[in-house]
Amino acid sequence: MPTRPRITTILPCTNLASATCFFLRLGFNAPSKDEMNEWDQYLMLDHPNGSEIHLREIGPDEEGWLEPHKNSFGIYVYSEDVEALAMEFANEIIEQGKKPEIKEWGLLEFSLNGPDGCLVRVGWPVGDIEMGKRKVGEKSE
Repeated sequence: MPTRPRITTILPCTNLASATCFFLRLGFNAPSKDEMNEWDQYLMLDHPNGSEIHLREIGPDEEGWLEPHKNSFGIYVYSEDVEALAMEFANEIIEQGKKPEIKEWGLLEFSLNGPDGCLVRVGWPVGDIEMGKRKVGEKSE
């Protein structure tokens, strides 16, 4: 894939393997063994939709830089599969109803405590979800 201008999140974590598993559940591609070994304490994950996230494991000499459960980092994952992902993470959704909600800004979304307590929001525009459902209904008629 050609390089294009973009922004990629570099997320610090205390356990690279655990953080990787979390993002695999969100639909990111599993890294190869070569990718796992390419960088010490650093891993780049990509998603079929073109998104990327870089995970950087904080070493023991960097103590105090990241405090789990007092983590100020947050990311937003735009996914057309918001409803399927909500089912995958049903017991981990932090909103009271434990399901995605339509927010006043027009996105169906839910929030999770991600690796080391970072805020992870998952959402997609409601209008696009409804349009997609209508198209699926039209095909089955």
